[in-house]
Amino acid sequence: MSLVKATKFNRIFHPEFLQSRRDITALEMACALGKFEEVVEGIKGDESVLFRKNRDGNTLLLFAVANNHTQIADVLLQVKCNINTQNSMKLCALDYSVMESIRSPMAKVVLSNCDYVIGDIFEGPYERQSRRTIVDLIEDGLTLASTTLCGRTPDFASLFEKESDYRKEWLSNFRFMVQTVRKGVLLLSDEITYLERDALFCGALEIPINNRYLYSAESKPTPSACILKFSNFVKGNVQNTLTGRLIKAASAGTPMAMQGLLKARVDPLSESFRGEPALLNACHNGEPQTIKCLLLAKAGVNTTNKDGYSGLHVATVRNNPEAVSVLLAAKADLFVRTHKGNSVLDFAKHESHGRVLEILQQARAARKDALKDKVKVSYAVESKQGFSAC
Repeated sequence: MSLVKATKFNRIFHPEFLQSRRDITALEMACALGKFEEVVEGIKGDESVLFRKNRDGNTLLLFAVANNHTQIADVLLQVKCNINTQNSMKLCALDYSVMESIRSPMAKVVLSNCDYVIGDIFEGPYERQSRRTIVDLIEDGLTLASTTLCGRTPDFASLFEKESDYRKEWLSNFRFMVQTVRKGVLLLSDEITYLERDALFCGALEIPINNRYLYSAESKPTPSACILKFSNFVKGNVQNTLTGRLIKAASAGTPMAMQGLLKARVDPLSESFRGEPALLNACHNGEPQTIKCLLLAKAGVNTTNKDGYSGLHVATVRNNPEAVSVLLAAKADLFVRTHKGNSVLDFAKHESHGRVLEILQQARAARKDALKDKVKVSYAVESKQGFSAC
């Protein structure tokens, strides 16, 4: 904190500065000084003192939180002092509680009185809807903790990007917030595209599914009644839409959308209406990162369609060396045959796909060598054991 900010902070919160000010009441001074018994007596029988603001816009709760008096803050929150009230600096009790650390004792006290953690709002088609939703929820009496308290949201768009220390710390703090507040993570829309965006850029879908909820504005008359369990939502009719989007993402070769959908618990073994598995759709396109996403989600590297074609068959026929290499690295079966008896080598030779054929032959030779080495080692071990027995 800069000297200017520190001086301003002291001027509006520190007891030493407050004593000379005429707009500060005895009860506000008690909160600033941490006089627990005096505060408890002062708030009995007069609820209006909980909402009074001085000329800086500070309340009893803000005085207690800013001066780090956790016991007083806890009492004030129990009698429903408003966490969301902002002072002239546009800061509320949540903001002051996490200034030291998101895991400080004061942060835990304040966060434990929140109902949900909400993700950051990003520019785009759902920005206005999301901001309106937050206003509705607050007006309905719910207390929300924003992920902005953890700092700038890192980029969750790439499944293969190297994990940074900041990203690890941010996600750890986010999980801490989820476990501290009473309910969990609140997603502000049941729109599928919003869920994808949330998975990609906010990381909310990396939080355990039992700690996630949805806000569906049109389902019930009041905001508090519109909060649904994410797990129940996904099990409903939306699953069909999600499956369709997964197949579309596989066919289009869009790894970012694929990652978001898989994090939303869409089955990686999903099939199109023609019975074509998602992995085979991805192999038709040949985009390697999309294929990797599905393989990491355990889509089954040797999954076949109704004609007995595997992903490796499709990538070979489509003459895509990169896709073939990705599948072989995941231990795809070189010798599986279609229902008509054709192998991947048959297709590569028939179609004169030179580079793909070369990759397949190298993989076959490497696997044969590995098998020979395995047999040699096994024979050597057996011989040694037999010698010892003699």
